[in-house]
Amino acid sequence: MDNSKNDPKNISSSPDVWWFWYAFIEAQDGERSHLYGCACKTEKPAGFNRHTMIDLPSKSKLKIAQFTVEGDQALSVLSLLEDGEINLNSLGDAAPPAPVYAAQRIMVKALGNNATGIRCYIGQAAPEVLLPDMKAIPIILKVLDEELGFDFRKKFVHHIGGFDVMDRPSWPENDKLVTINIFNANNYETENTIVIGRRNGHQAVLYVHVIASNASGDVIVNSLITMPKGVPEHRMATSQPVYGCKMSFFSESGDAIYEYDEKFIRTLNLNMNMVVKTLQINDKLTQRATGKGADQIRRASHALHIARSTSTTTADPAPTADRRAAMLNHVEAAFLDLSKDRWFPKTFDSELGVISYFNELLADPHIIAATFIDPYVNVETIARLLRLNCTRMTLTVLMSWTTTNADTGNIQDEAQTRADLARLKAVLDHVRPYMSCDFRVRNIVGTDGKQAFHDRYLMTRSKGGETKVYLLSNSLNAMAKNWPFCLSALSGPAKSDAANYIQELQDGKIVQETQPTTTFIWPEAITTLP
Repeated sequence: MDNSKNDPKNISSSPDVWWFWYAFIEAQDGERSHLYGCACKTEKPAGFNRHTMIDLPSKSKLKIAQFTVEGDQALSVLSLLEDGEINLNSLGDAAPPAPVYAAQRIMVKALGNNATGIRCYIGQAAPEVLLPDMKAIPIILKVLDEELGFDFRKKFVHHIGGFDVMDRPSWPENDKLVTINIFNANNYETENTIVIGRRNGHQAVLYVHVIASNASGDVIVNSLITMPKGVPEHRMATSQPVYGCKMSFFSESGDAIYEYDEKFIRTLNLNMNMVVKTLQINDKLTQRATGKGADQIRRASHALHIARSTSTTTADPAPTADRRAAMLNHVEAAFLDLSKDRWFPKTFDSELGVISYFNELLADPHIIAATFIDPYVNVETIARLLRLNCTRMTLTVLMSWTTTNADTGNIQDEAQTRADLARLKAVLDHVRPYMSCDFRVRNIVGTDGKQAFHDRYLMTRSKGGETKVYLLSNSLNAMAKNWPFCLSALSGPAKSDAANYIQELQDGKIVQETQPTTTFIWPEAITTLP
């Protein structure tokens, strides 16, 4: 924690009323963990309380409580925060106390003011402890946003697990310090104009820093304005129409008391979709939907033909903005972004390029393990993997040879499959001294000896537990040789679901109603068939 303290006037014993809001997660076994909380002085009377419960996918529950309490009761909670503990049990039903990792004072958009002072008490619990269920995270963040209006997904994400004490605005609740109107020149306004008005309290000096921009984002106004005592309104003309405006308001003592930051729409795109025809189809897909419910049957048997139209409405010509957008789109296309997705056309250069790109992905020094999932591994695959530079990690190849030859695609009997595995083992034994990593190969088959999986993936795992998953368009044995090769990094729920799927395949668990069975392990050289 830092050495600064909360404003004494905010936590001193007084008849002031405080509003408290907090949320915690209750697991299926009853264990609770603090999620987030905040407090602020309020004009509302003490005695209000509200409790909300939301079911989460893992059978845990998100519980939310709100209270308004007298100042002395609030003081007991706020004092503990300064002592390094988030302890809300004196308010009512809550999670066990949680330690404070650090404290700081910042200014954010809250309580109707972009310049609200907040004393932040950052929690100490690890992210995976606070939010263990990945599928529940979007639900939780949506609820927090709806309840409080904070961006917990990005800007406010480190506040999860903590508690914030907010300054109450100096003006009445449900009111604003100022009114701001921006007009383009028209029949009623002869000039492009910014108007700043004060609702009340104009008996004091107010300083305003104004930055205004045009449709291209270029700054056309950057001024410091003084609104003297007793002056309720200030008008200023601008050389061009305003499409973005930032204002910072300061008191006579120089303290920031209000922030304004808005961008305005210049162009409006309108899209219209109209259903013009519905087809009813009776094919094998529709027939397989029988018994799966009315919704599934309708989705399989009906197809909508939709007519789409679009139109654009623009407020003013602003040719500079159009020129900027066109040039920006053209120039940006020449640069690779941070995306890991890559497309390799069917060329010899691409065959080498794929290997180089794998080496680039695996060059991260934090990676400790990588797994290739590919049902059709053969000698060509091993030769290409030999070119990977991954000296510090374990590299596993999980394949699924069955009664189909990985080279020819022809059906073969059990004896031929055994012979193929023996040849693969011989190749692996031969190249083992040349491998740059701890290399492992395993073959698994599904129920009744069928192929256990079909898609191709690369999964990496780092020291800190971070997992990355890439979807591969075709097998490693002929990357960009017979067909173009595409690699795409998965994100969000798709990444976590694919990582779980891959891990379950490796662990031999039942996946998609298939029980994997290991038939070949190298370097242990155990070869069995079901």
